[in-house]
Amino acid sequence: MYDFGYLKPISNIFDVLGRVFVALSFIAALVAYATSEESLYGVLIGVLIFIGGGLFGLFFMLISQLVNLFLQIEENTRRRLD
Repeated sequence: MYDFGYLKPISNIFDVLGRVFVALSFIAALVAYATSEESLYGVLIGVLIFIGGGLFGLFFMLISQLVNLFLQIEENTRRRLD
């Protein structure tokens, strides 16, 4: 009846994007820390970049997992009704 086959690749794309955002935020935080010349301001910017980018990446991974959860619920519901 319904075809949700295109949602699985979209979920995988969101998962990969989330992991990329977390990795890039970690790298950007290290770069900000390394170029800070031991000032507190540079360390604070590095920490904020890591926290902000990490949360943004985790949000994308959360969306991916929610899509997977809804797909599994739909599949189990359809299996029970047939």
